[in-house]
Order: sequence, then structure tokens, then C-alpha cells
Amino acid sequence: MSDKHLCWVPRPWDEYPSDFMGLVLHSEVTFHYRQTNKI
Repeated sequence: MSDKHLCWVPRPWDEYPSDFMGLVLHSEVTFHYRQTNKI
């Protein structure tokens, strides 16, 4: 799993717009939440 994330970040975080990062983080958290808390 970690290898995928390492390949995914080729440049410094500062180069990404904060709103883009927020969207990505929100998607990751939402997906993880749904996987671990299935209703």
C-alpha cells in the first residue's frame, strides 16, 4: 500500500492548491470511513 502513495507524490506538497488537497483528503477519508463502517 505504501508504495502506491510514494509514487503518488512526485513533487512537494506546496505545489498543490490547498483546495485540491482538501478534496483528495476528503475523498480518501470518506472512502476509508465507508469501508470500515458499512451500514
